[in-house]
Amino acid sequence: MPGPENAPSLSVTESPWFWVMLFSLAGLAALATIGPKFEQREQVIETKFHARERAAGREAIDPSGDDVPAEAPRWRPIFTLGPIAGILSVIAIVAMINVSRFHRRRLRSIRQLDAKPEIKR
Repeated sequence: MPGPENAPSLSVTESPWFWVMLFSLAGLAALATIGPKFEQREQVIETKFHARERAAGREAIDPSGDDVPAEAPRWRPIFTLGPIAGILSVIAIVAMINVSRFHRRRLRSIRQLDAKPEIKR
């Protein structure tokens, strides 16, 4: 009878890589779900930021009071969710590779145990 250290793992959920994969995929799903709402909110926040910057710059340069409406530049986000999604994707891919390696090792050890002849007394 093999000892507990030689026994194959019974479930893939015993691997920490499974949980890393699961939570990184959940994070990607959350990003995909809240991404559009985040972009809308970020656009409002950054538009206000740019307006404050223009107002502060106009006061410092031209205090005469000529209020010529400047053209509003096209909005380009300063902060995006892309880097976070990229990092979570890399983590999920690495975890998937390690989960598959764990699964193959487990199957190989089970096959080896099945192939060994049993000793009967």
